[in-house]
Amino acid sequence: MNLKEKEFDSLEFYTARIEDEVVRNRVNHMLIWFIKKATYHKYAYYGINILVIMINASIPIINQINFSNTRFTVSLIAGIASVLISILTIINIKDSWFRYRKHAELLKRECILYSCRWGDYAGENRQNIFALNVEHIIDYERTSWETSLFKTDEEK
Repeated sequence: MNLKEKEFDSLEFYTARIEDEVVRNRVNHMLIWFIKKATYHKYAYYGINILVIMINASIPIINQINFSNTRFTVSLIAGIASVLISILTIINIKDSWFRYRKHAELLKRECILYSCRWGDYAGENRQNIFALNVEHIIDYERTSWETSLFKTDEEK
């Protein structure tokens, strides 16, 4: 069982005390979605970076071999490394990974506060306040996503 599966198995811990089924399903769905997205972006980030490191490390080795196409091969793999780094920069994989993980943890925090009846959830209307706070977190993530996609270079 990998870490993601263990985390999915633990989600009931966070959502079991949410009385309203619609809200519980919404929170569960969003937690799963954020965790899957965060995990995908984490693996993509590490995978591409490890590949770039290996490609760049191979350049001096290939350069020392001195076969007929050494210059072409070195230029080709250096170009591939540049393309991969550019892809990482353009699609902001690391930022997406952190953003999705942050929002999964914010949802978990709200679930714990709700379950323990702490803070805003100590009084009346705690179900309504919880649902609104969950939707606020989801909306904030959507706004963050839109902002990261449509920022100009000066705004970044």
